[in-house]
Amino acid sequence: MIRIEITGNLGKDAVVRDGKNGSKFLSFSVCASQFYSGAEHSHWFDVVWFNYTDKMAASLKKGSSVYVAGTFDDDLETGPDGQTRVRRSISCDFVTFNGGGRSDETTGGTQTNTTVEAPKPAKATEEMPKVKNTKTAKAEPAPTPATNEPDDSDLPF
Repeated sequence: MIRIEITGNLGKDAVVRDGKNGSKFLSFSVCASQFYSGAEHSHWFDVVWFNYTDKMAASLKKGSSVYVAGTFDDDLETGPDGQTRVRRSISCDFVTFNGGGRSDETTGGTQTNTTVEAPKPAKATEEMPKVKNTKTAKAEPAPTPATNEPDDSDLPF
């Protein structure tokens, strides 16, 4: 079993399909791009998702940026033009929206796709215990500004 994680954009709206044993699954395609050798190379993946929710199914629209994790499989198939092609498919167990996204729901786990803000620091009085000052420091006078005249008091002779 090969685990795969991809980030890409949906090529078409997700479609609910009926399986052979009567179960329903969600089907959609994702395009993931790589940049190497000074060019962009796109890879298409057919994604099958059994543990989906209706809310997610309705939100997976063409162009949505998604993160998909699952098991990877590739098959050779011959197209109508006689060309042999590689069909990449993912049996998905986790999907979430990237960036702005279209939903705040994530399935396949207990995580949610929400923005997490860093906790605000507590006020200094709440964070540090109060300590009594046992010594009172006396304020020293500020140094006098330097003048152009030399000070003869610290000369050794």
